[in-house]
Amino acid sequence: MPKKVIFESFIHHLLSASRDLVDQEEDSAKRERMNAFLDSLEIVNLGSGQVRVSSPQLKQGTLTLSTKIGQYYTRGDAQRFVERQINENQLFHLDRTLDKNRVAFRNQAILLFEEAKI
Repeated sequence: MPKKVIFESFIHHLLSASRDLVDQEEDSAKRERMNAFLDSLEIVNLGSGQVRVSSPQLKQGTLTLSTKIGQYYTRGDAQRFVERQINENQLFHLDRTLDKNRVAFRNQAILLFEEAKI
């Protein structure tokens, strides 16, 4: 999978998991702080599976994360890709990839909020 696709997919998964945590938060003031923090993020692809997340709210100002925490889907429009999906358990009726990604990206989102002291 091309690096830009992985990077964009990583951002999507990370922000989706982060927004899910915001939605689950009962304290409206904390939800506001979480949303403001997410809006302040600058995410840069460093290459080699590394992503720099920057925000004035982060303890150190930046945090480096790995895109390798997730497993990314393979296109399924050719036999070679269908076989690869089967081998990597990427079938939708038993979507282990989705389950693993939910946990991995939720943990990354929690780390981000912890680093921002939210």
